[in-house]
Amino acid sequence: MCQIVLLSSKVFGYPGSRKGTRAAFPKVRLVLLVEAGTHLIVDALMCPYRIGERVRALKLLRSCGQGMLLMWDRGLHSYRMVHATKNRGCQYLGRVPKNVKFPVEKVLEDGSYLSWIAPDRKSKNKGGTQIQVRVIEYTIDSDNGQKTYRLQYLCQNKSQQKFGQKWQNDPYISV
Repeated sequence: MCQIVLLSSKVFGYPGSRKGTRAAFPKVRLVLLVEAGTHLIVDALMCPYRIGERVRALKLLRSCGQGMLLMWDRGLHSYRMVHATKNRGCQYLGRVPKNVKFPVEKVLEDGSYLSWIAPDRKSKNKGGTQIQVRVIEYTIDSDNGQKTYRLQYLCQNKSQQKFGQKWQNDPYISV
């Protein structure tokens, strides 16, 4: 056991703790790509905890192919993630943090709207350009009042631009 902990600590390191102390065990970050219907793990990465989820999630795109619908939570929202997903030929649906603002380019008949995601400074320096996305806002009523959420959607196939057309008969992804 002691030898395993020593090897793990060299590879993964320890999480942060109070000054003058050290955590009891090393900490690893596990980032998974999971199939939504079966919950089958498609791909996984183990890395030192100090390396963030966003960096690792980009590497998981190696297991995504053309026409797949990729879904992610708001913590993974970034221009680099959108750009890499688009380059893989995937559709995606992702939650967006509250602080991200989207200018309304064109309001669509279902209430969603077209907008753009701009490249970050590093991507812009490498020639990155704006990517058009569809923004979907919805409100959920709860005991604590109403809460509004936003999703971004990118569809690569022009014949499936209507949100959910390809997946509307899927029992796991109902739209």
